Amino acid sequence: MILSLFDRSGVMVKPWRDAGHRTLTVDIEAARHDGPSLQGDIRSLSLPQARIVFAFPPCTHLASSGARWWKGKGPQALAEALDMVDAARRASAGARWYLIENPVGRLATHWRPADWTFNPNDYAGYADDPSREAYTKRTCCWSNIERPEPRAVEPVSGSMMHRLSPSPDRAYLRSITPQGFARAIYQQLKEQP
Repeated sequence: MILSLFDRSGVMVKPWRDAGHRTLTVDIEAARHDGPSLQGDIRSLSLPQARIVFAFPPCTHLASSGARWWKGKGPQALAEALDMVDAARRASAGARWYLIENPVGRLATHWRPADWTFNPNDYAGYADDPSREAYTKRTCCWSNIERPEPRAVEPVSGSMMHRLSPSPDRAYLRSITPQGFARAIYQQLKEQP
């Protein structure tokens, strides 16, 4: 079983599902993919044991890009965000492989430094259309998976996520896992015992 937490898009598990592995995405909101999914708060769900766990805890109260609002949110917002990260850590505890991802922000000080970081353009060469992922968004990974071999493209789109227009889908669009990154992780692990 490949489990992907806080994942509406299903991009991270698609290479695994396409290869015939059992996958499950879990998110508090309805999935936006056609694979197996479970809707609910992972903190109160009984989750299946998984060989691989990917987790993308919400970054709203953690990412440095929102630092100007931290004071106004108060300590409860931070506590809730860290509780979700802790739930991802607990779900990952029995997995052979795990990866918890979050943008640069508070986790390095409230948990520990990341094991490695990447930008979407670092793995864009794995994507169907590398130009769609030719942007930067420094992202941290806490993981027992080694950083995959990059297939970088020039980040000609710069930091395009900051330029997304306000819309009801803006947070979702910013949270979608880059296809190239998902495929790089798949390539890295598919031959592992």
